[in-house]
Amino acid sequence: MAKDSFSFTVNDTEIRTQHDKLIAADILKLAEEAGAFPNKSEDYFLETADEKHRFKNEDWVNFHEYKEFITVPTGKTDVAADEQ
Repeated sequence: MAKDSFSFTVNDTEIRTQHDKLIAADILKLAEEAGAFPNKSEDYFLETADEKHRFKNEDWVNFHEYKEFITVPTGKTDVAADEQ
């Protein structure tokens, strides 16, 4: 019996998986393999496309709840840090 397939996007690149949830670090790894990173020499945080939630690498991400993501360079932490 075939498992269900789940899809999500990272930076508008569609990625499919057999899992309904993964940790953020694994999603970033899949995104890198799919060519979704703007600059491969940088490290990234995973964030929802609406920019409302940023995940830590160890956070579980459920694809029933979230389906669209962007990557944010780890050097960009928050607005307050940018203003200093």
